[in-house]
Amino acid sequence: MQHSEGSVGLGQTDALHPRGGQDGQLEGPRAPSSGPRVLLRNLAGQDWVVLGLHLYLNVRMFALPSSPEVSTARAYTFGLLSAVLFVLLLTRGQMMGAGPLRSAIYRFGLFIPTVSTYFAMRHVMRALDPVLLDAPLLAIDRALFGETPSLLMEPLVTPLSVEFFAFFYYGYYALLGTHLFGTLLFDDGRRAYELLFGAAWVVAVGHCVYTLVPGVGPYAHCADLFTKPLEGGFWWRQVLDAVTAAGAALDIFPSLHTAYPSFLALHSLRYRKTSPYRYSVIPVCIIATVIVISTMFLRWHYAIDVVAGLLVAYSAGSVASWAYDRFDSDEARAQQRARQPAGAAERQPAWEPLMPAGMSRPDYVWLIGVLSVHLLVIVLASVLGARAH
Repeated sequence: MQHSEGSVGLGQTDALHPRGGQDGQLEGPRAPSSGPRVLLRNLAGQDWVVLGLHLYLNVRMFALPSSPEVSTARAYTFGLLSAVLFVLLLTRGQMMGAGPLRSAIYRFGLFIPTVSTYFAMRHVMRALDPVLLDAPLLAIDRALFGETPSLLMEPLVTPLSVEFFAFFYYGYYALLGTHLFGTLLFDDGRRAYELLFGAAWVVAVGHCVYTLVPGVGPYAHCADLFTKPLEGGFWWRQVLDAVTAAGAALDIFPSLHTAYPSFLALHSLRYRKTSPYRYSVIPVCIIATVIVISTMFLRWHYAIDVVAGLLVAYSAGSVASWAYDRFDSDEARAQQRARQPAGAAERQPAWEPLMPAGMSRPDYVWLIGVLSVHLLVIVLASVLGARAH
């Protein structure tokens, strides 16, 4: 990845300092080296996607009549938007100098508020108080498949099968976390661009469409039609606790439990000839497939939710690839430089380097190993703690 500008101190600008031109004449004022204008110049594709999500949610919330639930939702959505704008002004606006610190603040300052919209959606959906669309979604399932898969798979329901699918359903978070954090910390180039842009696309499209197609899912809408209750063990309780504690409750269309694993599987297939995907592609595809089935087996989603999730996954990879070729490939950046006036500052790379340039492959392996051990300890401690309670 390229470094496109030198270190710029907090709030520094040289816009008012004239420079000597040809024949001793003074040139006009230079463009500012930091601030809102620089921010707009440097915004990358994923920045626009994330801003679009937060702006959409804020417009929806501030267009509603005031109420206690609406006020809570506004606080969440405006707080997340403010956090994103602050981080972008610091980093894309070059209020901070270039370097690993700016790269880290950008990566996690953009990532955390975007992921946090998951927790805000519970309040957003309550504030919207929408008309539920379960009936037409169920009708589509019946028109396409004869019945919704949750009912078709009911004869397979046993405590063992519930626990099996619950384990993979809950494993969604580990699958997503390892790929996102691994890419944020260790990857770069086109491969990292496509995964991180695509991940932002999935969450943005998914959360926006949730507000347009709300529903509770088969477990509630078809409750009178099921004859077997879902009963499992530890992992089923973990799933219920996670959904109850943080889920939006009305977030079924599209299925992001389908979209994210499918996107990661498609990404793994695309880069299956490179490490580490040459080793992980088969397990990722298997895990993604079981997670998709689990969303219907555990009665959270209709089949049409899954189809929509697959379309979101495919669109994420396609748009990410197009955006890279159009704006951030070496060829695209060369064309941008050719169109710029002489001496004009170059646009920031979409993802500035995080790790020092001198790090060797053994250094990366060592760091990944240490972080993996720490993650394993945290997971084991959480599981043992949950069992103790």
